[in-house]
Amino acid sequence: MTSRNAVIVWGSGEDGQLGIGNNEEKEWACSIKALKSEKVSSVVAGSRNSLAICEDGKLFTWGWNQRGTLGHPPETKTENIPSQVKALANVKIVQAAIGGWHCLAVDDQGKAYAWGMPFLYFIFILLVPFYL
Repeated sequence: MTSRNAVIVWGSGEDGQLGIGNNEEKEWACSIKALKSEKVSSVVAGSRNSLAICEDGKLFTWGWNQRGTLGHPPETKTENIPSQVKALANVKIVQAAIGGWHCLAVDDQGKAYAWGMPFLYFIFILLVPFYL
């Protein structure tokens, strides 16, 4: 991220994980235009997908979407533009992580959420929330 809050990316884009609107590899740094209007506070990059948390708690994901790893409906295998995780639109996400086949997020109340494999496309609240 830069001082003007641009999300800067480069590298492999074969699964859309760069979020620049195509699946091309980028040898030089470029910004994610789809997040330009958002105040991004943190970014997590996985090998095949990425996510961004905004100051207002919105969570955006993009890249490889097999088995619901992005938290979006599984109609597409990859998404090369960041999209908000709609199932978490009513909570303020403050922390998130990417696993090999799943993602995790924590809201401002300390509730944890998980989706992807082995959770089979369902977002759920863990029974015992942990607090940061």
